[in-house]
Amino acid sequence: MLEKEIEKKVTDHAKDTGWLAYKWVSPGRAGVHDRLYFQYRHVCCIEFKALGRKASALQMKHHRDLRRKGIKVHVIDNVTEGKDVLDSLALKWG
Repeated sequence: MLEKEIEKKVTDHAKDTGWLAYKWVSPGRAGVHDRLYFQYRHVCCIEFKALGRKASALQMKHHRDLRRKGIKVHVIDNVTEGKDVLDSLALKWG
């Protein structure tokens, strides 16, 4: 499955389960993750990849920087994992 197909299905699920979902585009800053999800005063960042693909070195640097600030960042390469991440966070925070 293509990255954009995984992203769409996970984002549709997020919206169906009460998350606000935003595409993140940051001009002049390569390597930022694809989506921001908001629920219960919390933020979850997801970088989507096609099945088996990994984040680039620059993306991993940005992820480390965000995690040091307490932001959840996930690299997702399949729909089931993406839905599970959002569902588990919603249960934990709700």
